[in-house]
Amino acid sequence: MARWERLIATVPDDLRDGAAECAALLRASAPPPLPPVILHGDYRLGNLLAEGSEVTGIVDWEIWSLGDPRIDVAWFLMWAADAGMPLAVRAAAGWPDTAELRAAYERASGTALPGLDWFAALSRFKQAATVAAIVKHRRRAGPDPEVESAARAVPAMTAAALRLLRG
Repeated sequence: MARWERLIATVPDDLRDGAAECAALLRASAPPPLPPVILHGDYRLGNLLAEGSEVTGIVDWEIWSLGDPRIDVAWFLMWAADAGMPLAVRAAAGWPDTAELRAAYERASGTALPGLDWFAALSRFKQAATVAAIVKHRRRAGPDPEVESAARAVPAMTAAALRLLRG
């Protein structure tokens, strides 16, 4: 949490709309932790290797850590099933929705995921902070429509986190 707060504090005002409130709500409402597991840090479809429908490997472990499993689960669900994320799969024929993916994880791991919405909000806050920092650095190179498109997405990510936190 502190990492993403520090990062978003470095970006221009237009990229911080709602960030302070989001950070405060995240800090005030964190659920009790689950026993730590090995986390990938960027667990999403783009980091999975597969043959057919069988996952054969997971790549890009450079930001692994130990922590609450809901961190990786919420990040995965955001990218795999959230219609609000630009690269989310969300509409492929036969693709499971968030509830189905969550249930599959809970069955396979034998671990319930209480408080997952908080972690979903944290994932969106993390993504907002990360994209905002990228925008800040790329703006230095001059005007770029792609960069400004990303800049417009940052407040939407923060707003999505706030919706989850407010219920």
